[in-house]
Amino acid sequence: IEIEKSAHMVRIRGVEETKEQELLNTIILPLAERMGLEVKEFEKEIEFIRRINSRFAKMNKLPRDVRVTFVRREMKQKVMRIMSEEPLTILGKEVVALKEIPRRIRETRKNYRFLTEELNKDSIRFRWLLPEGMIVNWQAKNIRLETIQEAREFYKQNERDNATELDEDNIGNYGNKHQRQRYKKVE
Repeated sequence: IEIEKSAHMVRIRGVEETKEQELLNTIILPLAERMGLEVKEFEKEIEFIRRINSRFAKMNKLPRDVRVTFVRREMKQKVMRIMSEEPLTILGKEVVALKEIPRRIRETRKNYRFLTEELNKDSIRFRWLLPEGMIVNWQAKNIRLETIQEAREFYKQNERDNATELDEDNIGNYGNKHQRQRYKKVE
């Protein structure tokens, strides 16, 4: 149910907070204009809109995120597409549109951090699966990792492969066959 609900939601980050601010007007006017729709038309597409409290925003004295829930999933996708093409400016600041991901799924994805950090560092593409897992584009193949155990095995296997490639490369740079054997013994 949470996943289905979040399919209609967009989280907008960076909208400045002011006293007596009416979120509906603050966000709808620029979005409707960008999408080329009348304000009344666009208002019909929004189920509700509100600020979200978070510890991170409070601790860092940042404006709270705004969650917009759309009536139709298609409208959410259009908003995400339009805002990804060119940033939207609201009240003089650039704002970002993010997918709304349920807390339980975000917590599960934290367990994969060891792998995602390495993949990002090496610029290897991956895509999240719902409710758990990921698809990694590795050596021109899509590898499906559906559990944390599969992710750990993938990580360990590729860690070993990288280590042997490095060792072979280093050994290959040291002279003839006898010198390479000597180099192996010294290690």
